[in-house]
Amino acid sequence: MINMNKLLRWNAEFAKNVWLEISTQRLLAMPAIIFLIILLIFMNVSSTTDANSTLKYVSIGGFVFLGMLWGIKSASNSILDEYNEKTWDWQKMSIIGAWKLTVGKLFGSTIYNWYSALICLVIYLFTCLQDGTLDQGLPNAALLILSMISLHGIIILMALQLIRKSDGRIKVKSNRVFIIAFLLFGSVSRLIFFGIFSAFSFTQISLKWYGIPFNTVIISLLSSLFYCSWIVAAVYRSMRAELQYSDKPTWWLLFIATNFLFQFGFFIGYEGMSFKISLLVAIASYFAQLVFITYILALTEPKDVVNFRTLQNAWLQKKKDLFLQNAPLWMVTLPISFLFGLLTVILVIVLGQKEITQNIQEKFDFELTSVSVAFLISIFGFIIRDLSALLLFHFSSNAKRANVAMYFYFFLVYFVLPMLFSGNDNLTAAFFPSPKSSTILMVAFPLIEAVVVGWFLLKRWKEMSSKVMA
Repeated sequence: MINMNKLLRWNAEFAKNVWLEISTQRLLAMPAIIFLIILLIFMNVSSTTDANSTLKYVSIGGFVFLGMLWGIKSASNSILDEYNEKTWDWQKMSIIGAWKLTVGKLFGSTIYNWYSALICLVIYLFTCLQDGTLDQGLPNAALLILSMISLHGIIILMALQLIRKSDGRIKVKSNRVFIIAFLLFGSVSRLIFFGIFSAFSFTQISLKWYGIPFNTVIISLLSSLFYCSWIVAAVYRSMRAELQYSDKPTWWLLFIATNFLFQFGFFIGYEGMSFKISLLVAIASYFAQLVFITYILALTEPKDVVNFRTLQNAWLQKKKDLFLQNAPLWMVTLPISFLFGLLTVILVIVLGQKEITQNIQEKFDFELTSVSVAFLISIFGFIIRDLSALLLFHFSSNAKRANVAMYFYFFLVYFVLPMLFSGNDNLTAAFFPSPKSSTILMVAFPLIEAVVVGWFLLKRWKEMSSKVMA
């Protein structure tokens, strides 16, 4: 049996979860169930070869179900149950450090899922050994493990975001996390099954990363390892925040930088693209990603009024460290996305080639070099408008329904209203960036809207500040 004394000295949080999740009955029950499934497969399949092939797919399915799908519930409950039972604050006041808390929640709370999934993984590797595909099975097994760690890490991050947005008086239901996680699981599982089941036929296809050719399996492993490492780092950083450590967004900035460098490697040496065009495409693509990330962070991060007052005071008093320690990640990401947008326009104007300009002109029916700056200003204007509207909803008297109001706002301004004016390109520029509208309207609409919404936001902020002063 496990030596609990040694485990407690190493990591008390991990030991606690092992004690809660592992028992003799559970240790024996899972292998027995899996053995019965194997027995049923061999009893209902005529040949050993067919049974081995069926068992291979069933074992992968077992890993995904027991490790990932069931693990989603275990990982989220490890945080939300403690929060709902009012023990999470006691946990944060213990002497357990952020890293031990990360390991305890990420691997301890899902220890039985790992136990069950690894049994399935051993069976999968055994079937690969039997049919001579072990060299392909090993990287697939590594991909499954990295995917499971990543998925559990994302779920823990989501659970932590939920409790930060809660006021502590209402229980946070795990159903919301589970539903979102299930959708995420669907996307991840499709990628996993595509990667594993296609690996046998696509192992000879190679992709270049910084000019170095890799087959698809190796590229999948590199990508999974890169993002899995950053997800674990994000969980650790979030645990430090829960333990009231004051950290600058250094890790987030480092992730943004390394993520761009990692993605840029796939554009370098791409057939038919010179270095400067590869750089242009990579920066433009990353600009779109950063804008999307900014919106996701703005919707999910807490919008605490007290924190914004702290930011205001730190800015006025020129306390840079205090400002960065309290700045939400969307506020940190926003200027970086603006920078990438500006670099995109500069590269289009200075380095863009005629064939690229012609292709874009044929597709969107506008002169790229004369409109790119205006189009960028339009995008920036709408981003400021949307983020200002989001903060305005959160600073209202009914802040609990702010996100619901924001979703309705998105549906209205990006779908319903543009549909009403779909025949007029100039009017649609009032709702989203429209390169087909006139340059003046493309710039005027978003800037006017951003100023108007910003004025209401500033007015609301002054009203709130005056009440506090009174």
